[in-house]
Parts: sequence; structure tokens; C-alpha cells
Amino acid sequence: MGSIKNSITNFGLFAITYDLFDPLHTAPSFLFLILFSLPVAFWLEAVALEMDLEKVYWYGASGEIYSGFHSDTHEPVLLREVRLHGERDGIPTNLIREISFLQEIEHQNILRLLDVTYYDTEDGICLVYECLGRELQNISYISEIGIDPDSVKVADLALCRALGSSFEEDISKPTRIRFMAPELLMNSTDYSYETDIWSVGCIFAQMLTGTPLFDGSTVLHILAKAFRYLGIPTEEMWPGVTAMYPLLPYHKNSDGQELREMLPDLEPEGFDLLLKMLCVAPGRRITAKAALKHPYFNA
Repeated sequence: MGSIKNSITNFGLFAITYDLFDPLHTAPSFLFLILFSLPVAFWLEAVALEMDLEKVYWYGASGEIYSGFHSDTHEPVLLREVRLHGERDGIPTNLIREISFLQEIEHQNILRLLDVTYYDTEDGICLVYECLGRELQNISYISEIGIDPDSVKVADLALCRALGSSFEEDISKPTRIRFMAPELLMNSTDYSYETDIWSVGCIFAQMLTGTPLFDGSTVLHILAKAFRYLGIPTEEMWPGVTAMYPLLPYHKNSDGQELREMLPDLEPEGFDLLLKMLCVAPGRRITAKAALKHPYFNA
């Protein structure tokens, strides 16, 4: 349990849990991907070392990934080609939003977008990213030394939204809704940073069980499981929830015992932290700062 605890301290409460790379078709589980396989980290490093623009390193539904050099600095870069086949209105709004956020955000743990250009054809555009540093070479020692947050960067902001905007277009994708907080699944625009804490809680649970905690194909399935494991929110806990979700009274309530039985090896402090992360009422969910001070990390 120690290595999981370490890694959650380093990454899980970073409040950013979006997909690392859309073409990989992975679940949006930042911690799970890093701790259990790290394919993105190794793959990015390999691409940076090859420097062969003609070679395609990844085929995806929306495009390919190449390596190359930045024309001005001659530094190695990653080139992500995004196909626009069948887009009658030009560049999709979700891609415009992603590019806009990447251009505005500067953070040591977010992969920098260096340029946007057409690549060989007007049927697609190319996003040019920086390469990750070589500190990932020693990633094989993760179980002994842990991972420093500077070594990993978020590389895809496809799910990123400005606070107050709608997530309605994303809730039709099963791999994404498994990690979305109840307020987002109810299409509320009244949300804030606590939505990311819910996602971290989902990832924490998946690290312990190996499978998504709220596995389902529809919003109704996900919410039903959440309420079954964690209890139904009341108006006192979450003012306005009944009006927002009229089906609430028809869901099965919970005493938390079923969830506890799913995690028999998790110590009491860890289970307490998980429950605080997965509080169905967003206003009562633990904050990142408070979570980092939780006794679980000092037990």
C-alpha cells in the first residue's frame, strides 16, 4: 500500500485528471496509467530520440503522432496530426477549445503547445508539442523511489472546460463518464475544483481494485452505482439536487457497507479519505489541500 500512497501524494491531488493522449483510447485515469503501465511516458521519450518525421509512431482514429524538429529552435518536438475529414464547419469546437486552453495555460505539469499549423494537407492540422525530459529514463525504479511530479505532464486537454460551462457533449462517452462527478453527470454548470477530487477518488479506487468503481455505459447506470455505494444526497447536503435530478428518490440508498466489502485490504484511514473524495454532495467533498494533510498519508 505504501507505493500507492506515495504516488497519490505526488499526483492524485493535483486536481488535473484529464486524458493523457486521445489516440491511446485509455480511460481518463491519470494515476492508474502512470503507476501500472506508463506507456505514454516511455513512448514520448522514444519518439523524442528517433527524430524521424517520416515514421508514424501512433495510429489513432483522429490522426497520427510523429517526431521532428522545431524549425526555429531545432529542438526535438512531437507532432500530433488531427484529421478533419467530414468536418463541414472546419475545425471542431472542442479542438479549438483545447488549443485555446493550451495556449493560455503555463504550468510545469502541462505539456506546452509550441505551434499549430497545417501538415501536408488541408484535411488536417498539426499540433506541435514540446518533448518530455529525460528524467523518465529511470522510471523502472518507480517502486523504490516514486515519481517526482516534474517528470509527468498532462498532454491532452480534450476534456478541459472553463468553470461554469456545460459537459453535455461528453457524457455520451462511457470511458469518460466513469470518472465524472455527479454534478457533471446531471449537467450542472454550478461546479468547481471539487469535480476533479471526485475523479481522483475514482482513480484511487481503481488502483486498489483494478477495475473502474463506477463501471456503466450510461449516466443513469453510473449515478445508480454512485448512490448505491455512497448514499443518496439530501436537500440538506446539496440544496437543489432534487430539482436537478428528479429520479433521485427512485435510487437505492446505501450504508457504505458494500463499498467497504469491495476494499477489504484498505486501512481505515485510506477508506475515510476515499469516502471524503467521493462525497456525492460537492460542497462537502474534501479539498486537495485538506486531502494532502489527511492521516492516511502519514499512517
